[in-house]
Amino acid sequence: TKEWFADWIIKPEKTRESQVITGQSVLTRFDTQKVKQLTADDTIDFQELRRKKTAIFLKVPSGDPSRLGPIISIFYSQLFRHLLSTKLSPDDLGIMAILEEFGNLSVIPNFASVIALIRSKRVGLALVCQDLHQIHSLYKSDANTIISNCSSILAYPGIKDPATLNYLTQLLGKTTIEIHMGKHTPQLSGRNLLNPDEIRTMKASSGLFIFGNYYGEKITTLPIYLNKRLMKKYGLQSISGELVPRAIIDQPEPTPTESFIRYPIEAAYDQYMKNQLKHDLDQILDDAL
Repeated sequence: TKEWFADWIIKPEKTRESQVITGQSVLTRFDTQKVKQLTADDTIDFQELRRKKTAIFLKVPSGDPSRLGPIISIFYSQLFRHLLSTKLSPDDLGIMAILEEFGNLSVIPNFASVIALIRSKRVGLALVCQDLHQIHSLYKSDANTIISNCSSILAYPGIKDPATLNYLTQLLGKTTIEIHMGKHTPQLSGRNLLNPDEIRTMKASSGLFIFGNYYGEKITTLPIYLNKRLMKKYGLQSISGELVPRAIIDQPEPTPTESFIRYPIEAAYDQYMKNQLKHDLDQILDDAL
């Protein structure tokens, strides 16, 4: 850090002023009560993920990606750095990271290296995005490396990006077909297994699965809420289209005390806003008097 500062301090004064202003404008986005509460302490121990079965959910409000996106990026960066730098023992649990809306997350530093190496650490990554254009837009020159290191590809109907459709067509390859024209000898011709328009217009219950160096397959997909066996196995029930565990349906309504224990950050934030509002109103009244 001292070396970086020494390089920076000898730059022209106007350059340094511009960089400071840019830094201040970026940091201003984090000057909110929610972010302060979120970063006030650290309660996640990455080492515990190998010892105890754990699920971590990162919920990012869709209307605030610029403020919370970098924090999510830092979380993933620290998590992957820890997983790559620690040695595995035979008793360590495997880890699966499902990066939903991967194309809308902030850039994860060195992700091209992470996805190439992390499989050896017994970690699986599932990148969920609408099309390949999102990955290219975020990761630029590293996009092809990231895509190439995905050992499996699962594609659903409704893809509209031409580059993604052409990519899937090329991966599936070609086949030879016979063309019969009356009594003439059949003619042999090459054809794509599936053309881009055929992939785009697949039925809702269809999909494509391509794994490693095996031929791709057209598969039938079934939502979990239509699979009675899985619904029973995982104790789920569909309510207005939402999958809800039976344990939650059967439990009694929580009391206000339980609600505060279960959601301390939300409850504390609500109380803070009430106190702040009261303070502001008192100030207005004092000024009027």
